[in-house]
Amino acid sequence: MAPRDAGRRPLLRQTDPRLATYGVGAILAGILAAIWGDAPALRLLVSLTLIVIGFGLIRQAFRIE
Repeated sequence: MAPRDAGRRPLLRQTDPRLATYGVGAILAGILAAIWGDAPALRLLVSLTLIVIGFGLIRQAFRIE
């Protein structure tokens, strides 16, 4: 008897290197914003926002269907 998923396509689709590159760039920009920011609250807000956006872009680049 054949396995259940013998005819299925793989769950991981082709990666998009452009999205992954933008995601890594956004994470690095968030880290640099945390280091070089002046106002603590603004520094935290900007750095966390950039890091979250970066991880979202990486997640979209390696989307699992």
